[in-house]
Order: sequence, then structure tokens, then C-alpha cells
Amino acid sequence: MYSFKVVTTPQEMVARFANAMPAKWSGYLEILKENRELDILGFYEFIQKLENKDAEEIRKAKRITNPQNLDMYFGICG
Repeated sequence: MYSFKVVTTPQEMVARFANAMPAKWSGYLEILKENRELDILGFYEFIQKLENKDAEEIRKAKRITNPQNLDMYFGICG
């Protein structure tokens, strides 16, 4: 961007990047906007928050139990 003489503040870059995010991030981004965190985050901190949220979602998905076949335990045959 500097080679094209485009000068932006870190907050403008974060805002533009946030606006370009896919719809799955809209809820989390709204929370950041409501808490006014989006206004004070630098680009690196914003990326870190997104990566942490993504890792948290992956951990939550792994914790969801798979439905078990009760027939296996009780010997009920169909």
C-alpha cells in the first residue's frame, strides 16, 4: 500500500478487514464493536483475537459428544 502512497491508520485497516470478513464472523465482530474493542485494536491484535476465537470454536466442536449406539451396551436387537 505504501508503494501506491495509500496511507491508512491501523484502526482503518482493522475496520476494512472486519467488513470483508465472511458472515460466520458477524456475531463475534458485533460483540467487538459493542465493546469498543474494534476501535482500539491494532491489526496484529485483531488477527490474534480472530485466531483465538477460531481455536475456541474448534475446541467446542471437539467437546460435542457423538451419539452412541445403546444397542451395543444393552444387547437390544432390532
